[in-house]
Amino acid sequence: MSRWHRLFPERVFDRGEIYYGNDMVENIQLAQDQEHFTAQVQGGMGRSYTVTGSLRLDGRA
Repeated sequence: MSRWHRLFPERVFDRGEIYYGNDMVENIQLAQDQEHFTAQVQGGMGRSYTVTGSLRLDGRA
């Protein structure tokens, strides 16, 4: 995961760290395939949204 930050633009990664550090990321779920995930994010202005993605053993997202 040390290369995780390289997968996103700096602004997006920094904002994600802030959201996570402020407990704004909830309901993180990893699918049975251990590759796909979803999470709920409490964004600005009280808006909630879903984030989805894939993690791969070779380090790609």
